[in-house]
Amino acid sequence: MVPPVLEVRDLTKRYGATRHAAQDTRGERAGAGLGSLLSNQVAAVVIVLVGLFVVDPTLAALDESVAGFTLSGLGAAISGADGDSSELLDPVIAGLVWALYALLFVTLAAIRTARRDI
Repeated sequence: MVPPVLEVRDLTKRYGATRHAAQDTRGERAGAGLGSLLSNQVAAVVIVLVGLFVVDPTLAALDESVAGFTLSGLGAAISGADGDSSELLDPVIAGLVWALYALLFVTLAAIRTARRDI
């Protein structure tokens, strides 16, 4: 009996939950880093919302070469969204870029926490 050939769509359906879990983990790390960086919770929430709903789409609209590196572009690439794939990065590369964003926030928070007078 010949084994069935898996298409990319089958793999996306099969491993889609794993991708979303990994993306959530990177998002949580970035959120923890940003939350540690800012001492005011209200300011942190407002900055995140303005960044996601104003800055992110504006950057993507102004320069299409940047669209793949915005948070929404990275999320779409990691989740395997259909659409204009010319702007999207490879899912593995997008995951690495997202992890670098998270590492940046965590590193800045660690530096600020070390210098903070407790």
